[in-house]
Amino acid sequence: MGPREPGSLSATSDQLSNEPRKDSLEDKTVTLNKPDSTLFLFFIVFFSLSFYSCFWLVARARDINKLQKSKLTPWLWFFVPLIALAQLFAWPGLIKKLQSTQQDRGVKRWNAWNGGWVALVFITALVISSSERVFGNMNITFLALLLWSGFIAILHHQFSLLKLQGHHIDLRKQHIAIRIGKWLSFVLFAIISTFTIYELSLKPLFQESLQKFQSGDEYKSKEIGLRFPFTQDGWSQVPIGSYSDGSAASEFSGPLAGSYILVFNHDSKSSFDSIANFRLDQFSESYGPNKCTQQRQLLEAELKVLLVANCETIDFGEPTGEFFSVIRNGTGYVEVISEVSASKIPFKRHKAEIQNMLSQVRAYE
Repeated sequence: MGPREPGSLSATSDQLSNEPRKDSLEDKTVTLNKPDSTLFLFFIVFFSLSFYSCFWLVARARDINKLQKSKLTPWLWFFVPLIALAQLFAWPGLIKKLQSTQQDRGVKRWNAWNGGWVALVFITALVISSSERVFGNMNITFLALLLWSGFIAILHHQFSLLKLQGHHIDLRKQHIAIRIGKWLSFVLFAIISTFTIYELSLKPLFQESLQKFQSGDEYKSKEIGLRFPFTQDGWSQVPIGSYSDGSAASEFSGPLAGSYILVFNHDSKSSFDSIANFRLDQFSESYGPNKCTQQRQLLEAELKVLLVANCETIDFGEPTGEFFSVIRNGTGYVEVISEVSASKIPFKRHKAEIQNMLSQVRAYE
């Protein structure tokens, strides 16, 4: 074999470089659905109380698989927003995949605030999962949901940039059935969440307060012959009909959403047994049998008997309780009813305070 002619080696290299590579982007051109508006995604995530982000993450895992030939398991990502501990490992992995895909497709890499986004979204998830359970305050939960929706919208914006600016990505309109389904879900979620937010957070703010009570204060009424103490802050007397059908003598709103006290005045034709049996039958019909207990105690100094009853159940995964006391006053009987519905920790704490208050119900001369 003779010596190569000058320039023959470079010519061969040029020929090789001009041949299309099997792993070039042209061979990796993919077709994806056009991204939703970031503002639309923010509101649908918030109105769905973050549940929509489960479906959104499944779709993004599928997008990554198409763009990078990755082996993410999309259905597993459905559970990421529901399990806070999983997010500690899932979010960094997803961000890493997104960044490498952005680099492959010629889009500016997102630094995710140098890890700040991952930390903030994880902390927000912990607040959402624990705030109402620990603090018994739905306002904190809704604030955390706003932050969560904002963080998901930021991540969605980065995926949208990847789709819109990435090399060799063809975008198509989403199927009309999917678009209609999203808008119907948006409207349904908006109605349900707006009602929930109003009832649990806004309604107490607009509810007229006739009198506020703090721990150590005592409610006294000569008109119905009743007195009892408040052993915790946050109680206020509200207009008749706020929680009852208008037949109560007095009504009180509690420090937890869904907690209240109703006072009923019964005439002398009633009795301990008739009042207790009526309430126990009423609660048993709602809660089921064997959910209620009652006890009677003699108030020796006043020569009166106090009846105290408790009914508890699990409603939609959360403990709910009805507690009531009955005592004889000058002309008949007075009944004090309290309802509490909350997550386990605030329910247990609030229940103890309610039982303490009702055990101190007395006739007032």
